[in-house]
Amino acid sequence: MSEVLQRISSGRVVVSSRSVNALAKLSALVLREWIKRGASPVVVDNSGVLARYLPLDVLGSVEFSTNLEEACAGGKHVLVYGFAGLRLLERCAAKNIVVFTAPRSYYPKGYLVVYFSRVSSTLSEYVFKIPQEGLSIRVRLGEELRVVEKPPGTYGRAYEVLKSAMSDYGELTVKDAVRLISLELGVDKQRARNILVWLTRRKYFKVARGRLSLA
Repeated sequence: MSEVLQRISSGRVVVSSRSVNALAKLSALVLREWIKRGASPVVVDNSGVLARYLPLDVLGSVEFSTNLEEACAGGKHVLVYGFAGLRLLERCAAKNIVVFTAPRSYYPKGYLVVYFSRVSSTLSEYVFKIPQEGLSIRVRLGEELRVVEKPPGTYGRAYEVLKSAMSDYGELTVKDAVRLISLELGVDKQRARNILVWLTRRKYFKVARGRLSLA
C-alpha cells in the first residue's frame, strides 16, 4: 500500500480536489482498503455519485446511508462523499472517517486536510499535498495509486540535479537553475530553459518572484 493511500485511509481526513473523477477513484481505493482489513464501511453520499461509479466488488461490501449522524454513531469506518454538516463531522465517533469534497474555505476541526490537484498536462498524474506536514508527493491515479518518483529521461536527470542543489542551498534563482541544468547535462541554455519550463508546467517545481522551489 502506498504512503498516500495509508495516510488517507486512517484517522480523520478530508480529501479536497476539484476533480470529481479523482474523488470517485480515491473513494473506491479507500473503501477497498478498508474491506481488505475486514471492515464494513458505511458510505454517506446524498448525491448518489458513488452508487453509480463504485466497482461492483466494492458496492457489494459497503452500506449506504443518508444520515451522517447515524453513520458516525454506528460505523467504525465512514466515508462521506460531498460535504455534510461541519459540526456533525467534528462530533463523529467513527474510528476512521474520510470526507471527499471540493475545495472549501473552512474544514472541520481535528481533521487532516489533504489536497489532490491534477497535473495540467496529464490525465492520470496528481500532486498530493498535506500543508500541515509540508508533504508533497506526486502520484499516478488509476486502478491503483502509484507514487511517481521522478520524470523520465533527461527531465529526470535535470530534476535530480535541481533537487540536490536545493537540499544543499535552498531555493534557487531561475538563472542559477538554468545554469545548473546546462552545466550538468551538457546542453545549451535555451535547451536548459525548455527543460525547466517542462518541469514547472508539470508541477515538479514552482517559480515565485524569480526563485525556484519544490512544488
